[in-house]
Amino acid sequence: MLPPMTAMTTPLWKSAALGDLAVNCAKAGRPADALHSLAEAPDAYMAVIGLARVADAMARRSATQSLGPVLEALGRAAAKVSGRAE
Repeated sequence: MLPPMTAMTTPLWKSAALGDLAVNCAKAGRPADALHSLAEAPDAYMAVIGLARVADAMARRSATQSLGPVLEALGRAAAKVSGRAE
């Protein structure tokens, strides 16, 4: 297991942690904070996964809450990784 400081300086792990934070913000009814958290994610693939998780959390929280901004961000993030192979 990586030491805590190393985990937060590794792009994959930092992005995963920001994704968890974003999901918790979405569950708390703070979608703007969720999007802001994932905007700082250094790993593009984890940002896509995090945004999908945020959209799911928002949909489960409220059927009346607009998913538009999250889905737009998800589309932009997905376009960044489309066709890339690592």
